[in-house]
Amino acid sequence: PHSKEQAEHTLQTVKNLLKKTEANGRDVYLALLVYRNIPVGTVNLSPAQMLMSRRLKNRLPLSDALLEPQVQDQKQLHHQLKACQDQQKYYLQLRRKPGVVKSVGDAPRFYNITTSDGRQFRRNPRHLRTVAENPASHPNGECEENMNCNTNESETTNTICNQTVGSRRKVNMPERYRD
Repeated sequence: PHSKEQAEHTLQTVKNLLKKTEANGRDVYLALLVYRNIPVGTVNLSPAQMLMSRRLKNRLPLSDALLEPQVQDQKQLHHQLKACQDQQKYYLQLRRKPGVVKSVGDAPRFYNITTSDGRQFRRNPRHLRTVAENPASHPNGECEENMNCNTNESETTNTICNQTVGSRRKVNMPERYRD
């Protein structure tokens, strides 16, 4: 559901850039050119370098060698991106703390969480990670009301019926494929 965040953030940045240039009476196209030449992200490449493998000519003096196309090594870029993602994951794991959902919050889609050190937080479910708990870990062996205790005794059926796609949309199998 949040896969478009980076595109929306870029769009918001460009809109703010356009508002500021029009408010100051500057050239909009020159501002967009400068934005395309600024390196972004962890790979230290500008959008123009990623798209055209070269820098764009602007008002700043550049040598002709910098304006020549230089194809980037995709494997090296992939390794840089992977190293950055691993570092972000490491620092995220340092901050992550286990907690227990105590109650549903007063606002929609919010939960009140209590951590092991007694601190209380109010969080949206998308920021929570659920951990499957083994029913055998409970002392009395019974499931609580809000837990789904699924055992390994699952029923297998050979009927091909409606499948649920990621968007919770029902997909009906055509008659000719229901053999």
